[in-house]
Amino acid sequence: MSTCRLLSVWIAMLAFLGCASSRQPPVQTEPRAQPLFEAMPYDTWRVIGAPARFSLDAAEGGATVLTGRGPIPSNGFLASPRPLGDFRLEVDVRLGSADNPLGDKMNSGIQIRSAEKGSAVGGLQVEVDPSKRSWSGGVYDERGRLWLAPLDGTDAAGEAARAAFRRGEWNRYEIECIGPRIRTRVNGVACAEWYDAVV
Repeated sequence: MSTCRLLSVWIAMLAFLGCASSRQPPVQTEPRAQPLFEAMPYDTWRVIGAPARFSLDAAEGGATVLTGRGPIPSNGFLASPRPLGDFRLEVDVRLGSADNPLGDKMNSGIQIRSAEKGSAVGGLQVEVDPSKRSWSGGVYDERGRLWLAPLDGTDAAGEAARAAFRRGEWNRYEIECIGPRIRTRVNGVACAEWYDAVV
């Protein structure tokens, strides 16, 4: 059985727009951090695609833990009840299980700027990748253009980005989506920046 756990999910909502693909300029407001499942209660979310099993529990210290369990035959998504405009998401992610603590051959991601497509979800995904490739924090277009911002650079910044994710441990993801600009960080290390003209 595979497990992906999200701990301490916080979102700083800068502006809720009519839909995720709106081209309106962002509303100038002061950002306010708020627990994600306070802003959008867990019971309003739904599973799309394969029958993944999710549970929301309290952890030590009062943190909220969202656990997804598999294996599942194809991709399963926990979808938010409404689209977001501009936002900043901070989430701690750990991939693994009791019998596979390092998450070998596991794969996951955080969908952003995405929409339901039939019985699946398509759109941008921030990768959670424990494989030797080490592209955690890269930007992938699920059911679309595929890799948009892979971590394949050979410079020092590319090497640092690939080394940022710690297998079998909690990893802090910071995802910022402001208009068409997407920035990701894993454990404080800048991983990807993507300007998406499609948004």
